[in-house]
Amino acid sequence: MSTIPFLKKAQNYVFGLTILFTVLLANYAVFNRYILKQSLPWSDELLRYMFVWIVFIGAAIVYKKDQLVDLTLVTDFAKGKFALLLDLLRHLLTFLFIVMISYQSFIIMRGQMSTGEISTAMEIPVWIMTAGLLIGGCLWAVFAIFKILAALRRVFTSYD
Repeated sequence: MSTIPFLKKAQNYVFGLTILFTVLLANYAVFNRYILKQSLPWSDELLRYMFVWIVFIGAAIVYKKDQLVDLTLVTDFAKGKFALLLDLLRHLLTFLFIVMISYQSFIIMRGQMSTGEISTAMEIPVWIMTAGLLIGGCLWAVFAIFKILAALRRVFTSYD
C-alpha cells in the first residue's frame, strides 16, 4: 500500500471523527444547558476552536478537490485558450488572497503568543485557534501553487 492513499484515508478519518466529536459535544452542551440546567463553561470555547480548525483546513481540502462553489457566469462562455487563462487567473487570485489572509493570521498569532493571552474558560493559549487559520491558509496556498502549475502547463500545451 502506497503512502499517499494511506494519508488520504487517514485524513478523511481524522476529519470525520473531528466533525463527529464536534456534533456530539454541541449536542451534549445543549442537553446539559436546557435539560439538566447546568452550563458547561468550556464547551462553547472548545466548539469555537474546533470550528475554526474544521472550516479552514476543510476549505483547503475542498479547494484541492475542486469542490468549492464557483460563479461560472464568465467561464461558461469562455472557450479554448481564454478559458485556460481564466482558470489560471482564478488560481493566481486565490493564491494571493490566501497568502494575505495567512500573513495576517501569522501577525495576529505572533501578537497572541507574545502577550501570553489565554482563553477564559479552558485557560489555554488563544493562538491555538489562530493557528487553525494559519495552517489551513498555508495548506490552501500549497494546493493553489499546484493548481497554478497545472494551469500553466495546460495554457502552454494547448494548441487552440
